[in-house]
Amino acid sequence: MPMLAALLGALALTACGGHGDGPGHASSAPAPLAPSHQAPQMHPLSQAPQRLQPRRPATQAHRPADAARAATAARTAPRGLRNHCASCAVAALTQLLLHDATLRAQIAITHPDIPLDALASAYVSPTVDDHALDHVYERYLESVYALLGRCGIEPGAMLDVTDLWSHQRCGLGLPLETVHDSGSGITSGLARGQRAFSFALPAAIGGHGPAHHGDEAYASFVELPEPQRLLGLICQTGGHFVAYVHRGDGWWRLNDSVASRVSRQQLEAIAGSTHRGIELALYAP
Repeated sequence: MPMLAALLGALALTACGGHGDGPGHASSAPAPLAPSHQAPQMHPLSQAPQRLQPRRPATQAHRPADAARAATAARTAPRGLRNHCASCAVAALTQLLLHDATLRAQIAITHPDIPLDALASAYVSPTVDDHALDHVYERYLESVYALLGRCGIEPGAMLDVTDLWSHQRCGLGLPLETVHDSGSGITSGLARGQRAFSFALPAAIGGHGPAHHGDEAYASFVELPEPQRLLGLICQTGGHFVAYVHRGDGWWRLNDSVASRVSRQQLEAIAGSTHRGIELALYAP
């Protein structure tokens, strides 16, 4: 009988969960006691980001994406933009905008129908080849020419880059200060927070090149003050526009679809005259 009682006791213990926690502790049976949504338990390290996320201000939610784009842009060489029938003025201007997030943000507000952000994303993406980039650029061009169409300007018409930059109705309406002294004029403008400068009187939008009066001319690179702050240039080469942008540790020349590095000596060789030279200079904020 003692052996039978011991055997019955062991069977009862096994039916209640088997291996208890010791004297005075209730036995633990995972299946009936642990709800399915609690198993398996997450590692404490994988829980840490979930606990920290609600503490981050909502205004910073976009910053990881912005930082990723900036990091990609920093390691990606500039790319050319194909000429679509006399679109060199648009291409040169767009190259400067693609390298200036502040101006892109402004255009996103004032001209939400122009897909500049989409073009910027494709421009720096290592998975978007030149053919795919050109498709995105074509859609961007369509929206720019729709804007120019307010003044009756059709694709292929000769454009003045300063009008396209600053015209309030048919251009992008970006701030632009015309200076007659590229040294003191720019220095004074920079002190007032101005960033973009023109060196020729703007022609009537849709005209055939800039209008000059007297001895006014385009600027030379060596005339520009604070060159370390320069972000980009648009040069008139005699009926054609070319952009220069500072990227990483050097300068690039962007002539429609061709992108090439340039030396400081090549920049300093850009000379101003009444027909050639720097028409627009953009400084970093």
